[in-house]
Amino acid sequence: MLPTNAIIAELETALEKKPSSSHSAMLRAMTDLFVDGPRHLSADHVAVFDAVIGRLIVSNEPAELASLSVRLAPIEHPPMSVARRLSSDDNIAIARPLLEQSSALPDDALIHVAKTKSPHHLLAIAGRPRISEPVTDALLDRGNSEVTHMVAKNEGACLSEVSYAKLINRSRTDKPLAQAIAKRKDLPNELKPFLNLTLDKA
Repeated sequence: MLPTNAIIAELETALEKKPSSSHSAMLRAMTDLFVDGPRHLSADHVAVFDAVIGRLIVSNEPAELASLSVRLAPIEHPPMSVARRLSSDDNIAIARPLLEQSSALPDDALIHVAKTKSPHHLLAIAGRPRISEPVTDALLDRGNSEVTHMVAKNEGACLSEVSYAKLINRSRTDKPLAQAIAKRKDLPNELKPFLNLTLDKA
């Protein structure tokens, strides 16, 4: 197998010779090869796909990148550099599928998005099947009311004591939020009296 740098150099040459309209077809072909190919690729092979697809996304339109994100989101071991780039794209249509579904995205990638991107990005993360405590903390640091409610209702969101403190503090002026917190099975007993102050209000 050619070294990755040599493959990218050949790809650059091919892209220069082809009209931009053909770049989409090349991206789809490479994605098909990765998604529909052998399930147990070596790390070297995945690295090649990562580099090649990573180069192709530079010259493709948002609609193609959104489609790519949809296809990569369920993959257990996607090309990681590509997954990170797509999940942090400013265009939520591109980022959402991976933010909502990809179990491969590490916490540091999710935290970066939570700290820097739009409320739509935060809401996508807040709906994930499972969210770690550090990611939940980051969501609640910047999240609006909709994000906060989504986190509180998400039983797969792990809440630290800091996160619970933030939620309960906000629930003082948001009774529906207090009701959502009260339904959580992991609510520490020692925090229930503070929550009840809100729930007992008329």
